[in-house]
Amino acid sequence: DIVLSAQPQGADAMQREVDASLQRTGTQSLLNCSVGREWDEQHCWFTHFLLSPKIALECDSMQPLGLGRPLPSGWQQMKSRLLRRMGYRVVTLHNSIWKNLTEDQRDEQILQIRATLGYR
Repeated sequence: DIVLSAQPQGADAMQREVDASLQRTGTQSLLNCSVGREWDEQHCWFTHFLLSPKIALECDSMQPLGLGRPLPSGWQQMKSRLLRRMGYRVVTLHNSIWKNLTEDQRDEQILQIRATLGYR
């Protein structure tokens, strides 16, 4: 027998909290949206949140740490590299930091991401 542990899409508490922050700040996004190359109909990658123009907002609940700072998990790093190759700008939010922010601080982070990356 082979057992694969998996997580249902949207079941992560952090993802729900980020979604709530996006809604409070009036940030339009697509949740668990398939992404890929513009010319390719076979989108086989999903981003936690897709913002315009081509901004992939990722939530990293895995908590590998290194050199005193959070690092994206191996899966998240690979996915981010692929998304960048397809022309997306990738932002990774780390649960180890996100969970310690107040609601206002979370909203401020979303607004800062919007301003920095040119959200439309």
